[in-house]
Amino acid sequence: KKITVEVPSERLFSRSSWEKVDDLIQDFGLSPSAKRALFSARGDIFTVPAEKGEVRNITQTPAIREIYPDWSPDGKWVAYLSDRTGEYELYIKSQDGSGEEKRITNDGECYRFHPVWSPDSKKILFSDKKLRLYYVDINEKKPVLVDKSEVSEIQDYVWSPDSKWIAYSKNNPAYFASIYCYSLEGGEVCRITTSMTDDYNPAFDPKGKYLYFLSSRTFNPVFSDFESNYIYRNSRNIYLVTLQADSLSPFAPESDEEKGKEEGKDKEEGKNKEGSDKDKDKDKDKVKDIKIDLNNIDQRVVGVPIKSGNYSNLSATEGKLFYLNNSGIQGEDAQNSLFMYEMEKKEEATLITAINNYTLSSAGDKIIYQSGNSYGIIDAKKGSNKAGDGKLNTSGMEMKVDPTGEWKQIFEETWRLERDFFYDPNMQGIDWKGMKERYGQLLPYVAHRWDLTYLLGELIGELDCSHTYVGGGKIPKTQPVDVGLLGA
Repeated sequence: KKITVEVPSERLFSRSSWEKVDDLIQDFGLSPSAKRALFSARGDIFTVPAEKGEVRNITQTPAIREIYPDWSPDGKWVAYLSDRTGEYELYIKSQDGSGEEKRITNDGECYRFHPVWSPDSKKILFSDKKLRLYYVDINEKKPVLVDKSEVSEIQDYVWSPDSKWIAYSKNNPAYFASIYCYSLEGGEVCRITTSMTDDYNPAFDPKGKYLYFLSSRTFNPVFSDFESNYIYRNSRNIYLVTLQADSLSPFAPESDEEKGKEEGKDKEEGKNKEGSDKDKDKDKDKVKDIKIDLNNIDQRVVGVPIKSGNYSNLSATEGKLFYLNNSGIQGEDAQNSLFMYEMEKKEEATLITAINNYTLSSAGDKIIYQSGNSYGIIDAKKGSNKAGDGKLNTSGMEMKVDPTGEWKQIFEETWRLERDFFYDPNMQGIDWKGMKERYGQLLPYVAHRWDLTYLLGELIGELDCSHTYVGGGKIPKTQPVDVGLLGA
């Protein structure tokens, strides 16, 4: 009689385990009060205290990937994208991780990009790989189409302080971006800048007087020593457009003038001062509706008086601008410096150097920065800051890892990413859904990350296209054994 002998593998690499994930951070942000930092790492969402308290994993879904977290300005919610359903949908969850998450969208069909909360914490902006920009009310849960691009994704969008306007940049067929605004009340799109310049990264003035943006319109050609070619470096600068036609440019010419004393005016001012101070306190927290005069708005663009540079990540608070500048040359390991420009004093100051990126708190008084694998929180004001100041302790970021669930998620997302980002929508004639079923049958036999990498390589190989590489992950390592070699 034939005896069937089966010796199962121990499958050590497919067993669940607790692992640190602070070296796998992808996105970061701040709570409104800056008492906690917000991170996404290995597909989960974490909050980390600035000083006291514990690290919280508010999603705890090892086989589901959550990305692009954003803390609501009222401090109550964290929004993020999750592929729980097999497509990325928008969810919100209580900032302390309590209760069930709330699903906001139900129409996912392609990759989606980072959500952005409105200042009133009632609506969220997001875009997708089909070149569309949407906003959705978190109570109505019905996405509203804002605009659609002709050539590339819209990934550059912000809210006005009154939550009634959306500003964003959109490329034209020449891949020059222009700034646009969308009115929620009128449902209309209006163009702010022309197609002759490359304009992007809009940021509203909190008082609603200006719309700031970056633009590559400074041309200082440098001639090569060896080739008959010009190169154009540091072409970017910061510009603003006055949103109201009767508003003066903050950089308009000034003149000191002597004012004659008016009889009786001092007494009148004394009577009115007390009442006016009370009115100011009453209106301090009230956000005024923003008015935008569209007639000849492109003629009201002025430059901020600083040197041109390689600027990025422009943000604005009342009377201040924050932006990164990278003065390095391509190929050099240059890092960013964070600058602040004070509008009233017309002065530029360096806040911190040698960082990768930063995010401003919604209150505008704190900054979280990334420098390599470390993160820190500093005040959004002048000071002798250096990388390492206000460093956050992220060592407590741990999660329970479910390798088999994670491998399934990676396989399915790889298939979706190729579906959404491959240059040919027809997938070069391949039955891409059929390929998912064919290779998906092998998932139960994957024993470690290298098996999965091989499986993904075979799946993508069906596209018969170059530059489709796979890699990464925690691959099992073997100790090499030295052997003798023949001498010559």
